[in-house]
Amino acid sequence: MTFLLWLRANWQLSLMLALGIALAVQSVRLADTKTDLAEEVAAGAKERQAYAERARHAVEKFAAQKAAHAAAQQEIVHAYNQERHARLAADAGRRAADQRLREQIRDFAGGGAGAGTDAAACRSAGDRAATLGLLLEDALGTAGTLAEGAERHADEVRLLKRLLENDRAGRRPIDLDAE
Repeated sequence: MTFLLWLRANWQLSLMLALGIALAVQSVRLADTKTDLAEEVAAGAKERQAYAERARHAVEKFAAQKAAHAAAQQEIVHAYNQERHARLAADAGRRAADQRLREQIRDFAGGGAGAGTDAAACRSAGDRAATLGLLLEDALGTAGTLAEGAERHADEVRLLKRLLENDRAGRRPIDLDAE
């Protein structure tokens, strides 16, 4: 009871004591809040650093994929060019063989009249043979041109197909969470 009497008599001191205690409690709470905030900031910084590291890794992975894709595209185009040059050389050989065949047909169509045959019959047969030779020559030329065009087209389709497959293989999405 004496304590209550003392408090009543010294109410100003009691008020100051209560305010001091309240200030101490608030100071402790403020320090705890500052500690929590510092921990939260540190956790956020670690999270941002981890995300930045994953993003850097993804960029490096993408650059490597892009380089591999470009190298594969170059290999495909190089192989196509080699095949094209080989085909052009084969086509040149085929054209030379076609030309020899044309010359043989022309020689056959132009000649062939033996001794002792009727000149008019030979001329008529020679005209028919010449016409036949010209038609065969045109047919050979057209067939060769069509075959070359079809082969070129098939080569281009194969090239584009390989390039497309390579593009699709290089377009896989990058997962930032995967290692």
